[in-house]
Amino acid sequence: MFDNIPAYYNVKLSKIMEPLKLTLLNKEVDVDKVELHQSDVNRPALQLAGFFEHFDYERLQIVGMVENAYVEKNYEDHGLAMYDKIFQAGVPCMVFCRNLRPAQEVIDLATQYNIPLLLCPDGTCGFMNKAILTLQEELAPRISIHGVLVDVFGEGVLIMGESGVGKENLPKIIHQFSHRRTRKYFAVNCGAIPEGTIDSELFGHEKGAFTGANEMRKGYFEEADEGTLFLDEIGELPLSSQAKLLRVLQDGEFIRVGSSKVMKTDVRVVAATNVDLVNAVKRGKFRADLYYRLNAVCIKMPALRERKEDIPLLFRKFAADFSEKYSMPRIGLTPDAVRLLQEYRWP
Repeated sequence: MFDNIPAYYNVKLSKIMEPLKLTLLNKEVDVDKVELHQSDVNRPALQLAGFFEHFDYERLQIVGMVENAYVEKNYEDHGLAMYDKIFQAGVPCMVFCRNLRPAQEVIDLATQYNIPLLLCPDGTCGFMNKAILTLQEELAPRISIHGVLVDVFGEGVLIMGESGVGKENLPKIIHQFSHRRTRKYFAVNCGAIPEGTIDSELFGHEKGAFTGANEMRKGYFEEADEGTLFLDEIGELPLSSQAKLLRVLQDGEFIRVGSSKVMKTDVRVVAATNVDLVNAVKRGKFRADLYYRLNAVCIKMPALRERKEDIPLLFRKFAADFSEKYSMPRIGLTPDAVRLLQEYRWP
């Protein structure tokens, strides 16, 4: 099922230089030996920080017009001390936008620390956009699930399949191998929550918002901030709630029931359904704009009868689980038993 799940992912700097039109200033540094790690390409993929005061030293750094102006203003007072502090901290590399070439003594100092300095013809925003696309499309680690590549740093994933095929297992895998893995994970069955309370469950409510609301309650989008939220049976979500969900996905904003205050959240949403959403859109039961927002990556989960090669693997897993749980010897399948199970028409 899961073809190539990476435990950790490294990207050689040399792989992103050509697509991003980067020119190496200190030729003595071997860019093949410089690797960017998962933390370097976390969202936003490349960090534009306060150049000297608010550095995240582990990430690739960008020097734009603002940072360069700061350098020129303070260079006479601080000299190479500013750069020396940064280079000592282990910055993987620096990109100077708009071909803003640093002083030769800065290049020489970076060479001593084996830190690549690179020129880019684009402005900061242009470089940021290209870098994000390059890393997402070509370099970001992906999980291969039934032949579909899922970017572990990306956002929308829609899982489609019949009831009982195990759709609920995939969001956990995606969460565990994403940069959000240390944050909270919640699973919500939209079809099991009454229509009158679904907004309160997802977005929270204020005290007195409705009968029985005796205290303020946070919703799942607030609780799962910076984490992952799995919305199962998304096709059962009422149209009024679909509009609110779309706002969260587009702008990261929501409003608690009974409140007028706009709140922010950063949640990766993975949705699943056994409903034909395309048909639901045609019938006016599901918003087209929400469907396309959720459907950035679509995984069609086949039924067991369509992936019979997984049956022996599933049997071994269940046998091992029950053996450990009940302290019993682990059992296996004979070739005839495997053939019998594979020939059975599973639902």
